[in-house]
Amino acid sequence: MPEQFLWRGRLYLVREVLARWCGTGPWWRGPEVRGLVLGLTSRESASRVAQVPVPAKVPAAVPVPASVPTGQADPVLIGIDLQERTFWRLSAAAGRSAEIGVYDLCFEESRGLWTLARTHD
Repeated sequence: MPEQFLWRGRLYLVREVLARWCGTGPWWRGPEVRGLVLGLTSRESASRVAQVPVPAKVPAAVPVPASVPTGQADPVLIGIDLQERTFWRLSAAAGRSAEIGVYDLCFEESRGLWTLARTHD
């Protein structure tokens, strides 16, 4: 849980957590998913994957062959970044006597990055 954050050079102290929720970004548009749909391995060129448009319907599961003929690359499991984010709606103030405001902080799991997503009037 965030206790404080820095915004515009000022330190804001969290007074109360008002809400917390999780979400994901558009992970289905990433090059990893395109590669799975095309049957590519992670050893193949990322530029080749990036040039292929995302199909209108992405299959629920992509079959993996039981064996790969000799001379071809082995299938490789790849990680798909789900772009998971945790949002915290907080009341906070920049000092004890400053006006309390409401802020949404976002923590991006894959990058380990905190951002200020929104301020509320």
